[in-house]
Amino acid sequence: SPYLLQEQFLHKSTVLVLQENKDASMGVILNLPTSDVFSLQINNDTNADFVVRYGGPSSFTEAIDDLAKSGFGTVETIDHGDEPMIWLHCAAGLKFLRTGKPLLAGDENGVWTCTTEQVRQAIDFGFAAVDDFMLVKGLCLWEKEAGSGGIQGQVMEGNLEMVPPE
Repeated sequence: SPYLLQEQFLHKSTVLVLQENKDASMGVILNLPTSDVFSLQINNDTNADFVVRYGGPSSFTEAIDDLAKSGFGTVETIDHGDEPMIWLHCAAGLKFLRTGKPLLAGDENGVWTCTTEQVRQAIDFGFAAVDDFMLVKGLCLWEKEAGSGGIQGQVMEGNLEMVPPE
């Protein structure tokens, strides 16, 4: 795999594809926690600490407009930094309570995105735990040339493989 030497962060990574269009594929790595912690005040005397995950080397700032046009969920800038981070969850109870919205419009069973305030309220009211959420910073972009390439091109070349959605 070319990722062993050039882009080691992709070796044995799980990537969630956010957008696929004629120009590029966009996704976030889900299984690379960083040493950064985001502390969220839940109520007057409780904080919840979330490990910030490394989503990839590209910035959400560069991609927010494209994501918005594709029906992608909420991307917000967390207070203590200038780089937007995204909250993700896949908890059935939170989906039932309509905490956030589907990552892909109409995909009620898939991954959802939400705001910091929604995370705070879900934990404060006892509907969720810290482990129900992921906080991701950065993303991966695979550009396409003449309609080919992108993440699908990486799969076809054997550099990446698809895993079952479950």
